[in-house]
Amino acid sequence: MIGFVAALGSWARANGWLTDWLLLLVAIVTAWFALVQIRHARQVQDEQARPYVVVGIRRVTGGIVELYVKNFGSTAAYDVRMASEPAIESVTDPGLTVFDVIPTLVPQDEWSTIWEDRAHERKGAGAPDRFEITLSYRGAPPPPRRTRDDGRAAPGRSSPTAT
Repeated sequence: MIGFVAALGSWARANGWLTDWLLLLVAIVTAWFALVQIRHARQVQDEQARPYVVVGIRRVTGGIVELYVKNFGSTAAYDVRMASEPAIESVTDPGLTVFDVIPTLVPQDEWSTIWEDRAHERKGAGAPDRFEITLSYRGAPPPPRRTRDDGRAAPGRSSPTAT
């Protein structure tokens, strides 16, 4: 074993240029691998740090049924909107209205309302029992734009727009 190490050392001294190139190749491969791992870690972090908003119904007691929207994610959801086909209507409360937009729904928070207080009457009234409900929302808002003291955009940034 000692003879092999000695032979390897003498070979490396004789072929120094080759070992330099091999060392450079190993460094490049290591850097590429590190960049792939960093990119993957960022992707996983982005997927974990986002809102997960769901809509559902639950029977509370007796014939009371609630409609709810809940954020199960780890960050806030912004501009939460709900669309339903057919429109959500209550048999027992004809004036039922759902939200147009929830500006901010923080993690583990929910919006809920009593949909029906006598759910057993829905079938007899011929009300639909299946709904296609679509939720739309945004994740974290973009970071604020940095500006200089004079109100102009900082170098390398686009200029602020007036609304």
